[in-house]
Amino acid sequence: MGEVWFRRFLALNVVLGLVFAFLLVREVSRPRGGGGGLASEGSPVGMGEVTLGPEPAVGGGGSAEAGAGPRGGSRGPLARGGPARAGEGLGGGVIVFGGIFTETGPIDSRPEEHSVRAVFQEVNAAGGIYGRTLQLEARDDGWDPTRAQAQARELVEERQVFAFVGNLAPNSESAFVPYLAEKGVPVVGGLGVPAEEGKPAVFLTFPALSKQARLAGRVSKIIGCNRPAIWVLDLPFTRDLAPILAESLRRAGCEPAGDPEIISATQPDYTPYVVKARAQGAQGVLLALDPGGIYRAISAIRRQGWNVPISLGTPSNTQIEAYLGEAMEGVFMTSAFLNPEAHPNHPGVKRWLATIRKYYPGDFTDPYTQQSYISALITVEALKRVGPSLSRAAFVAALESIKGFDSGLALPFTYSRDNHDPLQCLEVLQRKGGRWQVFHPRWVCLDGSDPPLP
Repeated sequence: MGEVWFRRFLALNVVLGLVFAFLLVREVSRPRGGGGGLASEGSPVGMGEVTLGPEPAVGGGGSAEAGAGPRGGSRGPLARGGPARAGEGLGGGVIVFGGIFTETGPIDSRPEEHSVRAVFQEVNAAGGIYGRTLQLEARDDGWDPTRAQAQARELVEERQVFAFVGNLAPNSESAFVPYLAEKGVPVVGGLGVPAEEGKPAVFLTFPALSKQARLAGRVSKIIGCNRPAIWVLDLPFTRDLAPILAESLRRAGCEPAGDPEIISATQPDYTPYVVKARAQGAQGVLLALDPGGIYRAISAIRRQGWNVPISLGTPSNTQIEAYLGEAMEGVFMTSAFLNPEAHPNHPGVKRWLATIRKYYPGDFTDPYTQQSYISALITVEALKRVGPSLSRAAFVAALESIKGFDSGLALPFTYSRDNHDPLQCLEVLQRKGGRWQVFHPRWVCLDGSDPPLP
């Protein structure tokens, strides 16, 4: 597993995040794979203090992707001759995409970047799209919205990228996505923060965080969580989503124990929140945190001997689960995508894992990496539909023409001119015997359709 130091989400997985599987974040923030994390290997689960280690090396195997290079910097020059269309990232047989990921600071989204790269590398190895190879120009925002805004401008105005794919920058997406919308640059993926909803060129692959927040009540009713304390990661959009989350619980007859607690990604010890929740008579806890926060919150709850239901509104990841060990037993989690432990033999899950492990075997996986992977798949599908005469307008039209697209990891994606956020369902899982298992046999959907899980 390598050294683990807590640098991550969401949001979050609300996705985060809130029941938000995601966004709310992780975000969201989380300790990451490929050799780095928040605590050194062998750290006791009960440690609440975060110790940052040295910068980990980027995991993964050889790259077949055009212009691949070091993390966070320029991935190589555009093909000779420059772009064929000003501002549209086309030229010399290369289609250049942008992506902004939080890779330094409290979270590390390199596995999300790698998920996009893995799909592009696989496509390029098979000859590209109509003879063009796909290139990702990725940037690390360092958890800094101002830096992310400058990076978005650089990618659009100087690097002249065609579109953005698979972003995961929970503290910054609200800052730079409006600029992309203003410039008419298509965006596929992202956390689903409020600033991304309803934008004509933004195509979500996560359910919008507001949707996930509205599902919290139904999920809580299913798992039997009464009077939960709500602990939410502090992000720019959190204060808008937290009240939606609390109201969803009330409507389901699950009155929260006090107002949601908005907690910093760098909060080292959750013991004060445990003490306060117990004093308020809480009978459960809903965590809409980054994976690092999940680790510290569950550690504090278990240290205090507080045996109440714990529900994750944002995803955990395999490293957190390994470090917490038995402390994770009985915990609930939601996800918009099929969990690999709960669905190990599903063909789509197998295809996804095979692709990631081929190119980046050191990375762990979670719903946030699934979001970026699916974003790349949908991008490729739209490019195939456009044909050789590619433009941003044609790309957006192709995305809006996608009906019933099977990513292998979620319910089918159907976009339209009026709907760029097609997913509205979550699966409910519980940790048993050291692995995630299906707790409820059906998807839980906003419209109440609730189709069966595969």
